[in-house]
Amino acid sequence: MKKQIILSALAISFLALQAGAQKAETMENAQGNSQTSGRNTVLFKPLNPEEDKTETVDISGVGAATFISSNFADGTPASYRHTQMVTLKLQAAGNKPGSYQLVFYPEKAEIKEAAASRDGVLSIYYPLSMFTTIKTTLEQNLAARKKVSVKVVMQKDGYREGSLVF
Repeated sequence: MKKQIILSALAISFLALQAGAQKAETMENAQGNSQTSGRNTVLFKPLNPEEDKTETVDISGVGAATFISSNFADGTPASYRHTQMVTLKLQAAGNKPGSYQLVFYPEKAEIKEAAASRDGVLSIYYPLSMFTTIKTTLEQNLAARKKVSVKVVMQKDGYREGSLVF
């Protein structure tokens, strides 16, 4: 009988310690510890503009499409994971300088910006699952001579927005 009481007391003490430790960890996360909080952890240096910018460009056609498949063949099980990406070049109306493209990435990829402008190339990123719908709608609207525009918003606080407007 004494063994059962001692074992029960030990089990209750162990459970109480576990519950207390769990509560402390939750409280630390709730206080927003800047070293462990996902929202406050800086993973890259953002290239934000000096001033808020909004650029709208009319599109007159679709250019070349590039289909990419890549992986790291390092002998590990990760070697069997391939990443697919499709880039669809756009032709700007009125011979506007610069290049414009839609980049379609795999669902599980972590793309750090919804829109980016680098080295004269303005890119808008969409999930790969949207490729067929966007390409078909884009081609139909261009064939019907309907207005198609690309709009990109880049703010100095890091907000990015890329829109394809039909």
